[in-house]
Amino acid sequence: MTPNTDDLIRRLSRDLQAAPPLRHPFLRSVAWTTGAGIYVALVVMWMASPDVVMGRWWDPSFTIQQVAALATTFTAAAAALSMTIPGRGRIAAMVAIAAASVWLGLVLRGCIQDWMAAGSAGLVLRDDWACVAGIPMTAAVPGLALAVMLRRGAPLQPRPTAALGALGVASLASLGMCVAQPHERDVIILVWHGATIAGVSALAAMAGRSIMNWKHLTP
Repeated sequence: MTPNTDDLIRRLSRDLQAAPPLRHPFLRSVAWTTGAGIYVALVVMWMASPDVVMGRWWDPSFTIQQVAALATTFTAAAAALSMTIPGRGRIAAMVAIAAASVWLGLVLRGCIQDWMAAGSAGLVLRDDWACVAGIPMTAAVPGLALAVMLRRGAPLQPRPTAALGALGVASLASLGMCVAQPHERDVIILVWHGATIAGVSALAAMAGRSIMNWKHLTP
């Protein structure tokens, strides 16, 4: 005899165990940001001497920019983690975009200040291939950890989720590069760091469906 729907449901649900609920995205972002921050700090200490690492923190403009970069890191990670929960993430994404916009505004203000202080010489753009390579290399390990955390949720919007996660990871790596290799002019940060962060985020968005593959949710 063919089982009816109720019997089929009972058989399929027999011995099933409820999946443990995920922690709040804010708490998960705190945990990830702390771990990733420690990792990036170790990379920075390996790359530069203590004198270099501590040399620019006396500059209020530099310090505020790094605080904004860290805020972008935290809010972008929180937004990405929030978007793996159905029905959530929109407000968190707006907060992350706002934090990134503040950071960008601070860098632009620094460019204007450099121009006012030194004229056209303050906007001379020099190569910064070390940071272009250093940002994605430094972001690789924290990025992998965040990807694992994101895949534990339900990434219904894989592309924006991956893009926000990449924004958070790349922002932290950019902060690390600024500390390890301080830049004389903010235009270098605007162009080289900005282009690298945008590129990493764009590539993550394009690969979002692969990164957030739902096959891991099926037996």
